[in-house]
Amino acid sequence: MGTKMSDEEPEPMLENNPKKQDEQNSSDLILRATQAAERLEAGNKELSRLIAIQQKIQIENTLSGKAVAGHVSQTDEEKSIASAKKLLEGTGLEDYAFPEEKK
Repeated sequence: MGTKMSDEEPEPMLENNPKKQDEQNSSDLILRATQAAERLEAGNKELSRLIAIQQKIQIENTLSGKAVAGHVSQTDEEKSIASAKKLLEGTGLEDYAFPEEKK
């Protein structure tokens, strides 16, 4: 027989008291669910903000003529030069036709 240090009854341990353990598990689950919901709400607000920014950028690109994946269209002159370079490629004549680019 062991001697007690005080007359107070020791608190029952969680393992010995399944009802208290269930209550603590439930409150812990509720707390974790509440925290997860708060994180989701904050994430949804941030996502809404980013979507609004993306929409503004897309509108600006559409109105400025850059709507196709941010690609700026080539002018007719640039298309002609690119076509000529492709035709002359590998002939040795590209050095004479476009000398400033070969350095």
